[in-house]
Amino acid sequence: MNIEEATKLTITSLKADPALPLLWVGASGIGKTTCARAVAEALNKPFIFVPVRAEDPLGLNLPDKTYSKLRFIPHAHFQRAINEPCLLYIDELNRANLLTRNSIMELLGDTAQRTCGGHMLHPETSILVSQNDESDCYDVFESDAASKGRVVAIPVHPDPELGKQYALQRGFSRMAAWIEAHGNKLKRELSWKISPDLRFLCMLERLFISASKEHRNLCDEVASFCLGPSAREFISAVIAPPKPKTTNLLNLEATFKVLAGHYAKS
Repeated sequence: MNIEEATKLTITSLKADPALPLLWVGASGIGKTTCARAVAEALNKPFIFVPVRAEDPLGLNLPDKTYSKLRFIPHAHFQRAINEPCLLYIDELNRANLLTRNSIMELLGDTAQRTCGGHMLHPETSILVSQNDESDCYDVFESDAASKGRVVAIPVHPDPELGKQYALQRGFSRMAAWIEAHGNKLKRELSWKISPDLRFLCMLERLFISASKEHRNLCDEVASFCLGPSAREFISAVIAPPKPKTTNLLNLEATFKVLAGHYAKS
C-alpha cells in the first residue's frame, strides 16, 4: 500500500485501539515522518518524535545518591507520554543498537505492561514505529524475531503518482516528467520474514477488528506481508465475518492450526 493508505489504516486502527503497536516498513524518503505527524493531528494527540540514536532515546540510567544502584530518568519527551495521551513516533528502529532496542521492546508489550525503567505509559498513548526495508543496508541492525513479534508491520511502497504530485508541488517539473515516464523503477518488493507466535496473531486480530470496513483490503495486505502463504488461512479461520464489535479471544484451536501449517511450510 502507499503512504496515504497506510496513514488512513493507522488512524482508524489507533482511534479504535490506541495501544495497538504498529510499524511502518518502507524505503527512506517516502514521507513516513510527515504522515506520522498527520496521524497525531487526526488523533488530536501531541506528536513526540523519537529519533533512534546511539544513546538511549527514552531516558538515562543514572546512579542514585548512594551510588549503590541505577535509577532510570526519563527524557522530557518520554515523560510527557507517561503523563498524557500522545503519539510516540519512534523513527528508524532498524538503526537502534541492542540497548536502545531493548528499551523500546519494553514499551511494545501488552497494554497493561507498557513500561520502560519502571515508568508506565499513559493508557491512551499510542506508539507508531518506522523502519527502512531490510534491503536498505546502511548502518542498520538486523531485526530479531522477538522485536518483529511485538508489532504489526504495515508495508509502505513508493507510489509513482504521489511522487509526481510531490515533485510538481515543489516545482521539480523535470523530475515529475521522469516519474511519469519511468515510475515503475520506483516500485520495489519489501522483505519481512517472521515466524508468528500466538501473541503476534492476537495483535493481528486486533488490527482486523479495529480497522474500518473500507480498510479491510489493506488489512489483508498486512496479513499477507507478515504471514506470507498462511495469511489466507489466518483470515478465514480466525477473522470470521461479520466482525465483532469488541475484541474477543482468538479461536485457539483454529489459531494453532494456522501456526502448525505455517511452520510446516517454512
